[in-house]
Amino acid sequence: MFVGAYYEEETRDRAYLEWVNAKDKSKGIVPTSMETDWWQQGGKIKDEIKWAGGETTVGVDFTQLFDEGVDDSKTERIRKKGAFVQHKFDVIPHVDMTLGLRYEDVNICVSNWSNGNLYNSYYDKYVKRDFDQIIPKSMTTWHMDHLGAWFRDTSLSAGVSKIWHAPDYHGDYNPQVRPAGITLEPEHGMGYDLIINRRLWGNINLKAGYAFYDIKDFIATNSSFAQYSGAGAGVLRFSDYKVNLEEVYRHGTTLELSGNITPELSFYLSWAWQKFENQGNEPAGETELDQRAEHQVGIGLRYAFNEKATLMLDYTYQSDESTEVSEEIADDVWNFHEVDIPAHSVVDLGFEYKCFEQLGWLKNGTVNVYIKNLLDEDYYDSTGYPATDRTVGITFTIKI
Repeated sequence: MFVGAYYEEETRDRAYLEWVNAKDKSKGIVPTSMETDWWQQGGKIKDEIKWAGGETTVGVDFTQLFDEGVDDSKTERIRKKGAFVQHKFDVIPHVDMTLGLRYEDVNICVSNWSNGNLYNSYYDKYVKRDFDQIIPKSMTTWHMDHLGAWFRDTSLSAGVSKIWHAPDYHGDYNPQVRPAGITLEPEHGMGYDLIINRRLWGNINLKAGYAFYDIKDFIATNSSFAQYSGAGAGVLRFSDYKVNLEEVYRHGTTLELSGNITPELSFYLSWAWQKFENQGNEPAGETELDQRAEHQVGIGLRYAFNEKATLMLDYTYQSDESTEVSEEIADDVWNFHEVDIPAHSVVDLGFEYKCFEQLGWLKNGTVNVYIKNLLDEDYYDSTGYPATDRTVGITFTIKI
């Protein structure tokens, strides 16, 4: 059985430039900042049961997120509860199937006011919304060893799963403090995966996959095209600041190679590609879907000094992102031009030490010392803001 819990506190100080008077821009801009305190807590319980009919996994998880709120009070913003069951069994010789089912209940609290004034007078200061869904999935694997020597340690897997994602991200339900989450609906759809695994030699393994996701009500930023942002919009105010795109296709491929070079030194290489396609005619579909890099590369090395101590080195690369920026040149006529976010590479270094395997009712006590962004690379996220610089930290984890 696995039992885990966590608690985190975080302070964010965002610096930006603001117009002295938004209606009279000749007065210029001034530097300003906004500090937000966040609290997060949650837990997970999972158990695996092996029996003659296969292997069953059951579990529950829980997450809460709070912030200081517009009135500086500690306010619960997200509560997520989940329960899941998964069963793996043999269908016929050489073919097994894993069936899973997850129930998820998500509560969000949308802030609908600022400086003592309601954005949308139809609702209260805080608008609570509740979403829940049953999410099934399946994965069927064909073990191909029986076909001949060339197919040794080779398998082909096909997966089908339901897609469901509630608007439980602060940048969706309260972007720039706007109460966009009042009208947003969860994303939903179907996902299809095809994966091939093969052991090449020794314990060197190759994994390649293709995924196609058909996502309906895709959550997208629509601020450039919003018609109801002004106070005169009444009950519709900010209802189109974030929107659900009618339908989006996502194509993705992955390629992974991993194993041991020597008994002490292991490695992994990975490459991933993705492409989003908007199937509707929403203008936001032209801008939002390009804010994702197409290519990502990962390289990692692990050197085990002994059974307890391991040195870890990771390198990640992300390709250019072309973000389309819009300009309205006539009524409902938009001109798009691209802004490039440069490619970047990040190096992380870490050291792991296993303090103990069993100490009373505690298991696997492990200390991790890490340096994120070792070379202090300057790079930007998909929205154009500077990403995290060099960060040094230490963690201690245990299992019960």
